[in-house]
Amino acid sequence: MVSMARVIAILLVCGTATQAIANDNFQFSAASFVDACTRADQSWVSFCDGYIQATIDNLRPSDAVCLPDGLSRSRLVSLGEQVLSASSELRDHNAQDALRVVLRAAFPC
Repeated sequence: MVSMARVIAILLVCGTATQAIANDNFQFSAASFVDACTRADQSWVSFCDGYIQATIDNLRPSDAVCLPDGLSRSRLVSLGEQVLSASSELRDHNAQDALRVVLRAAFPC
């Protein structure tokens, strides 16, 4: 069983990390996604895998995104990081909205 002190320590670390990459609107921006997902740290790799999975889970039919079978989360994270880092237009957008644009362009139905 995890001790209460350990849970509080984890929450404090996570809260500090989230604050460091969140913008003034308390939204996770595309620029923050790029920053987080280019860190060479397994915790951030896991975070980015989870973030892209949440983005996929929240796709709507109207998003017109058709992902091919066998596509890995790490490949999607890499695609998002590459496109968003090259796009000054999308950097200030909400990360999930920007990733939706990237996915629609890469995998249209």
